[in-house]
Amino acid sequence: MTIQKRRRGRPPLTPEQKLARQKAKIANLAEKKKKPRIPKKADQREETVTITKSTQFLLTPSGKCPVPLFGNDKEAITVWARQFHNTTSNGALHTQQSIEYWLRDFFSIHSEEHKIAAQNLKEACQEIGIKDYQPHLDKIYERVAKELEDNKQKCNIDV
Repeated sequence: MTIQKRRRGRPPLTPEQKLARQKAKIANLAEKKKKPRIPKKADQREETVTITKSTQFLLTPSGKCPVPLFGNDKEAITVWARQFHNTTSNGALHTQQSIEYWLRDFFSIHSEEHKIAAQNLKEACQEIGIKDYQPHLDKIYERVAKELEDNKQKCNIDV
């Protein structure tokens, strides 16, 4: 008595079965084409947020200042800041804070010259249209401080 080895998988299809499957597939595709697609109503659509373009703002640049500064008077600062307004760094726009950071390369931070240059820069940025990010930073700081205070109160109550 010989033992036949069992074949794995499905048995092969006959030519008639193959033809029947092809006809069913063609009929199914034709039926799908006939059905009109009904768009979902606005209230039935899923809400998805897609960001197509976002703007990055530099707050603290890296490296040395790429533009030389020739004084702390308003005219020199305006010309200096205008050069940053026309350029971007890897698609990110400079803010008043990023340009002010580079004043460190030219003046000592606690010197009177630095204070004058920073004030002139603030006025020049408003004139040119360079974004001052400080109000946004203040809002973020207030929100985080409030969350920390709330968490402290929750921890004290839970104990």
